[in-house]
Amino acid sequence: MNDIIASRRLIPTPGPAPEDIIAGPDGMLYCGLQDGRILQLDPDTEAVKTVATVPGRPLGLEPLPDGRLLVCNSPNGLMRVGLLHISVRGIHLGNPDG
Repeated sequence: MNDIIASRRLIPTPGPAPEDIIAGPDGMLYCGLQDGRILQLDPDTEAVKTVATVPGRPLGLEPLPDGRLLVCNSPNGLMRVGLLHISVRGIHLGNPDG
């Protein structure tokens, strides 16, 4: 067990309190931050980029078959979040970064 733990790497995140981490179907890792950002982390290069920003705090993530993420958001409830755009209760809100 100690060998497994010793072989792990820490990928720093550019924000406070990362919560949950999932492996996406694209091989990337995703996590939410306290400030509402959802990050994509490349496990090979350790590159980190913001792929969405949601109101509230994304506490749990789950990949959906259509490529979006299901986000358990405090205090806003469940959201379907597309990478680089947001859909809340089926209403397209556009690109959060532009």
